[in-house]
Amino acid sequence: MTTSKYTPKDVARFWSKVAITANDEKCWEWQRSLMVGYGCFAVTRNGKFYHCYGHRVAWELVNGEIPDGLFVCHTCDNRKCCNPKHLFLGTAKDNAQDMKSKGRSAKQRGELSGMNKLTEEQVKYIREQYASNAVTLKELASQMKVHYSTISLIVNYKRWA
Repeated sequence: MTTSKYTPKDVARFWSKVAITANDEKCWEWQRSLMVGYGCFAVTRNGKFYHCYGHRVAWELVNGEIPDGLFVCHTCDNRKCCNPKHLFLGTAKDNAQDMKSKGRSAKQRGELSGMNKLTEEQVKYIREQYASNAVTLKELASQMKVHYSTISLIVNYKRWA
């Protein structure tokens, strides 16, 4: 979908769904429905209904058409962000490298993944306590403020290997 396909009404409707801040260095978050965490903007063309990602529409409205094969990536890592200053074009490889450099890769392990509530020290403590039969999984889960299944995965070395 190119910018020429967005009517003035589409443009006004799009920006009305974005929380634009006075400080254009901050994220401008999409305020309506989401698709896998990204803003979801609907347009109708020639009787067909299209869903477009909000950040991609924002890019096109400010910068023009997105070349084939390129992604619109976020410098802020906020999927709802539609601030054109936070967006850049890149290949799939660029996007993956950006994600990895920010520690968001699924292949990251331990504390580096940014996805863990627990530290390596806490994991050692959990394993030691459980091995000594001093506490149950549920007691450890309560202490660590995580679900007992998380503790089970840790003590069975299925997480934090």
